[in-house]
Amino acid sequence: MNLNFPSHWQVLPFETAIADVTAGNPKLQRSEYSEVGQIPIIDQGQEFIGGYTDDRNFQAKINLPTIIFGDHTRIFKFVDVPFCLGADGTKFLNPKLI
Repeated sequence: MNLNFPSHWQVLPFETAIADVTAGNPKLQRSEYSEVGQIPIIDQGQEFIGGYTDDRNFQAKINLPTIIFGDHTRIFKFVDVPFCLGADGTKFLNPKLI
């Protein structure tokens, strides 16, 4: 596949450039979502925000910005604000420093 990248770009395999940094972060089940709250819940749904919570114990412990990837829906979301992670197939993807 020839994608005609500029010659000064370094093209890397996905696994070399991106790290899955999901481990150790709590996830909220959909049944725990509220319609209002202080912290948005980001999941793999079509909508950017799936719901809200006020429970800071579920706030993601990750450097921002990050990418959330839904492994069932194949949806990517760029997140640059504090949030909680929805359960069921969501992953944090951050660039590796090369």
